Amino acid sequence: MNSTPPVPVRLEPESLDVTIAADLNFLPRVFKNLIENGCEHVAASENDEVIAAGVHVVCSLSQDAVVIDVINGGTPVPDYLITTFFDKFNSTKSGSGGTGLGTTYARIVTEAHGGDISVSSSVEEGTRVRVTLPRVVS
Repeated sequence: MNSTPPVPVRLEPESLDVTIAADLNFLPRVFKNLIENGCEHVAASENDEVIAAGVHVVCSLSQDAVVIDVINGGTPVPDYLITTFFDKFNSTKSGSGGTGLGTTYARIVTEAHGGDISVSSSVEEGTRVRVTLPRVVS
């Protein structure tokens, strides 16, 4: 039985009227991977406040793009891992599952959609993975 506490995921705003050109066979998994990673690192923090804060998914619009931030307050990603965050086989789950391909997949699919992906992490701000995808403006 899994003793990991449930981690809440909040979406802000709850709905957003935007159109992007997306391959529905690939793009949803990008966000599944990023949200699962965020939840795993929040749950691993062993800090009740951090776990209660959970993962926050924030969507916003610019003139030509939609920006989706996946944010968690778990232990920050060390600087030496930031530069390889999206590299193949980069996993912090030594011996406990994971292939180290989730963030690589997110980068490849995001870029294939004409978008960009980045990561930042600090004690004050938590870890933020930002996915920027071009909007279809009618």
